[in-house]
Amino acid sequence: MIPTVPDSKLLYYGEVHEYGMVFVRHADVCRLARIYWAVSSSATWGEFASKVPADVMQEVLSDNNRVSFDNFCRGWLYQALAWPDQAAMEWFRHCIQAYRALEPDTRYPLPEEECWAIDACGDGLWPEMPQRLVLNWCPKEILHDFGESCSPIHDLPYVYFAPSNTVAILTRLKDAGFDFIRTDLLVRMTCGYLPDDMSPEAQRALIEAAEEHKLASMVAPAD
Repeated sequence: MIPTVPDSKLLYYGEVHEYGMVFVRHADVCRLARIYWAVSSSATWGEFASKVPADVMQEVLSDNNRVSFDNFCRGWLYQALAWPDQAAMEWFRHCIQAYRALEPDTRYPLPEEECWAIDACGDGLWPEMPQRLVLNWCPKEILHDFGESCSPIHDLPYVYFAPSNTVAILTRLKDAGFDFIRTDLLVRMTCGYLPDDMSPEAQRALIEAAEEHKLASMVAPAD
């Protein structure tokens, strides 16, 4: 089913354990579910990088003491445009060798090295919580009437919506121009709750269905 609203107005919602009813924008569902899927299913950093958006590696490794490979090469990269092809390729090979020779704690992990991205999820600061992101897009009147502000994690507030108010919230969101699909499983994945009884391949298929706007034909329509 092709969405009748722009992605910024397309929501996915579902009930998530102690977080109540969670509402997530299309872009956030695709990004967060993909990050948690990659974190839980990647043995190496190369595998992780192949599964997530390009900017995620920088988010995970945003330590000022680490230099990325592109920054390592940046000082000469523009100049290389003027070099003969053979010289430019030789220089690039030298850059790779020199980067690999750096101390592990001064560079990004190499593609074949063991992935520890899961450790970055432990403090509740990364990746972002859908229950916080709702503050960026949900109409203030709906937040005021139905949202309960909670802040047990690092004193950063998130919004709790009681499941008993779901129909009323959906009605107000519809009036505000939003459309929505109920998919508890995918929404739980965006909150970091990946199902133990679902293979990584099945999780990827669910994420890709959302990315390709095919999810509506796979789940029950929203009430």
